Amino acid sequence: MLENISKDYFLGEVQNFKISTKSIETKLEGTLLNESHEQLKFICDSNQNVAIAYNTYLSSRERIYQKLNFLNEKLDLSSKYLYVNFQVDNKVCLFYYDIDTHQLKQASPEPYRSLCTIQLPNSELFCYGTWDRTSGACAIIDLNTLSLKRILPSGPQALWAGGAYYNNSVYIFSSSYRTLGLDFVNRFDLRKNHWTRLSQLPKSSFGCSIVPFNGKLLVCGFSLNKIYKLDLDIESYSEIPEVLVKECRMKLLSAGYSRAYLFEVGGKIAESEWEDDFKWHKIGMFATTGDYRYGYAKHCNGAVYNILYDLRDTWCYKFDLNKQKLEEIEIKRQYTTNRIFKID
Repeated sequence: MLENISKDYFLGEVQNFKISTKSIETKLEGTLLNESHEQLKFICDSNQNVAIAYNTYLSSRERIYQKLNFLNEKLDLSSKYLYVNFQVDNKVCLFYYDIDTHQLKQASPEPYRSLCTIQLPNSELFCYGTWDRTSGACAIIDLNTLSLKRILPSGPQALWAGGAYYNNSVYIFSSSYRTLGLDFVNRFDLRKNHWTRLSQLPKSSFGCSIVPFNGKLLVCGFSLNKIYKLDLDIESYSEIPEVLVKECRMKLLSAGYSRAYLFEVGGKIAESEWEDDFKWHKIGMFATTGDYRYGYAKHCNGAVYNILYDLRDTWCYKFDLNKQKLEEIEIKRQYTTNRIFKID
């Protein structure tokens, strides 16, 4: 049931499965295990052709096999690409958004319930994916070819992770499935290939964003209108007292070593340069129209892109940080379903 199907692909529904992979020369093979304990084949060849054969029950007696093939194309790593994690039909996949053509395309076949991606130096992407309460698969993807570069030791057994790269290490802040709080803070040393547990965040938060800032990590969460600063040398947290955005749906963005941006999904945006008193300055407003369920923001090429979407529509606001100008841009979807539930 395994074959390549040009560039057309079908995003079907697969529930309650795990994935285990192994690298064999230039080929990646694996097995998907669904809730009926059926082993379904997965393969990725050296040309990044990916195919998955799986089944979906239509009735108690009828079964149909469908094949899944992802885009077979190589991407250059210019600054015009934004990498976004969408959850589509009960699995998370990595997409990239081309800011020139305004097209959203699928880029990686990572079928997880929760997927955290962190861009590394040398055109690499660190992927931390979980499907259930006991998985924490980690790998590095070559962004020039979108191929698997190496599989890493499994990380913390958790969901809803956020992370950041700093000084040859990846920091993962994650929460358990039951508590929905930031119960785990772990560091992965890329040189030693080793995980280390760090101090827990003082107060739990559901979902989080982390940015490196002047030698420290800033941490905030969707359900917590507070920002904490983590000193990595002494593993100590301190709370940043003044926050302009009072709503709890906040995200942090990094724009270099000494500047950070804070925004409310669909709302205000503020910036701060490193000062002893750490003051935020309001610089703009995302004037959204209509109802939205989720949002996702990235800093790219001198602008902040605020991508909003509901179950049917997706739209994006671009805020030029130099011109202090806001504009709405169109997003063109390139997949066959509108069933999008969650980002990041």
